[in-house]
Amino acid sequence: MKLTIGKKLGLNTAILSLTALAAFLVLELLAVSTAENGFVDAKFDQLSGIRKIKSNQISQYFDSRKSDMSVLVNTVGTLKQEAMTKLTAVRETKKAAVDRYFSNIESQVRTFSQNQMIVDAMRGFRETHNSYLSERNLDQATLLRMKSELERYYSNEFAAEYKEQNDNANPRASDLVASLDSESIALQYEYISRNQHPLGSKHLLDASDDGSEYAKLHKATHPVIRSYLSEFEYYDIFLVDPGTGDIVYSVFKELDYTTSLINGPYAQSNFGKAFREAKSASSPNSVAWVDYESYKPSYEAPASFIASQIVENGELVGIAIFQMPIDRLNAIMAERSGLGETGETYLIGPDKLMRSD
Repeated sequence: MKLTIGKKLGLNTAILSLTALAAFLVLELLAVSTAENGFVDAKFDQLSGIRKIKSNQISQYFDSRKSDMSVLVNTVGTLKQEAMTKLTAVRETKKAAVDRYFSNIESQVRTFSQNQMIVDAMRGFRETHNSYLSERNLDQATLLRMKSELERYYSNEFAAEYKEQNDNANPRASDLVASLDSESIALQYEYISRNQHPLGSKHLLDASDDGSEYAKLHKATHPVIRSYLSEFEYYDIFLVDPGTGDIVYSVFKELDYTTSLINGPYAQSNFGKAFREAKSASSPNSVAWVDYESYKPSYEAPASFIASQIVENGELVGIAIFQMPIDRLNAIMAERSGLGETGETYLIGPDKLMRSD
């Protein structure tokens, strides 16, 4: 009986010990789990804090860059505006220079036309040009010889220079000679073909030695007009008969000399247009100006013409016409003040084509 009770006590004690051990293990596991969860939560809290810090840093970085970009954009805008203002100022300066150039030319051609020496010369050249053939009593055989010599000049000297400046293009010299009347053949022979001065220097001849009244008048007036042309840097100066359109005088004696601006070979050029506009002007103070176009007698170089009436006592005596080269405009546009090392300016016409080089 005692033995049985002892055994039962021992068994109960073992069970209690195991139960206690199990409870301890459970508590230990719970403690470990709780500690682990706390560690994980702490780490997550730490990472969340780091994430927030990084997020704020990144936001601040982009906010800073955004601010920098705004400053940069404003700076670029300011620089662009300053550059545009500067370019606008340069443009206005160039415009004023071009306006002054043409205003000066208008004043010069108007003053030239009103000069009494020019009025007298215009009358004299009209008369001596129209009487030239009868005065010299040139027969048909002589005119044919002159025409042959003149055609040789057109086909050789003029054609060679024309081809040199126009990529070997053919000027069709024989067609140009065929369009000339008898007065043009005779006077071009004397002042161009027979002129001993080389091509480009025909203006150096004061007068032909043919003894004509035309030659006498030419010798008296040509040096004066030639000096005027040289002083103001024109390409050529012409005196034109308003009735026939004949160019009765020219300084440089190119192929348009003595031809008619009414029915001659260059009547439909801008030269002819300047003549017609000046002739039809309602006031002698009016000035006709035509834009730059290539001009065949000047080897297709760009040429502009400005014209004014020559009037005496209310009578239209003639038309004075100046031929303007492109060089003066090129010089104005090539001036680089205010443009730095790479800036350039160009003159553009209403047809969107350049008027300067």
